[in-house]
Amino acid sequence: MPQTVVTDALMEAFVIEGARPLSGSIRAAGNKNAALPIVAACLLTDGPVTLTNVPAITDAETMLDLAADLGADVERLGGGEVRITGAGTSKFELDEELCSRIRASILFAGPLLARQGQAVIPPPGGDVIGRRRLDTHIHAFQQLGVEIAVLHAARHLRPCPRQAPAELVKRPQRPSGPTARIRDITSASRVHDVVSVSSARSPRLVSE
Repeated sequence: MPQTVVTDALMEAFVIEGARPLSGSIRAAGNKNAALPIVAACLLTDGPVTLTNVPAITDAETMLDLAADLGADVERLGGGEVRITGAGTSKFELDEELCSRIRASILFAGPLLARQGQAVIPPPGGDVIGRRRLDTHIHAFQQLGVEIAVLHAARHLRPCPRQAPAELVKRPQRPSGPTARIRDITSASRVHDVVSVSSARSPRLVSE
């Protein structure tokens, strides 16, 4: 008789046997890689932003805690719904202990540069699952004219005046999610009048 066998949760694989048709419905959970940059981007506006279907995971909770620690009003409304109001954001330095829990803390750098004019980002933490360097983030900010100093292991970011337009080149050998680029471009809106974004895989986009 066909049967479905799910291995122990501590093992490395699910083994499914059988030729039974599937039926029913499920509700797709919110995507972490979409939710975390959106939480950070909520600090770019003073008005309330309501997010729905926020995944109930530790990383999302940590990002919300970071936003609240910076001074944003974070309301957990239940059922995956969260309302964030960035008007009260008053700090530019992220909490070191909260940053040590999550890799995505770097996503607050752009909104803080745009809102506060500077950002102090302690070393991020999170799971160690191979090479997950921050070079792409750092190089993008530097191309936008941001000065970066390392003080006591934390990165201190400040925009500096520059006459030439900024140009971001998204290189295929350094992949990163499209949502992450929103962080760089939004910070550019306060640093330069013209930002050029080019990619080997897409047409050149110029925003003035």
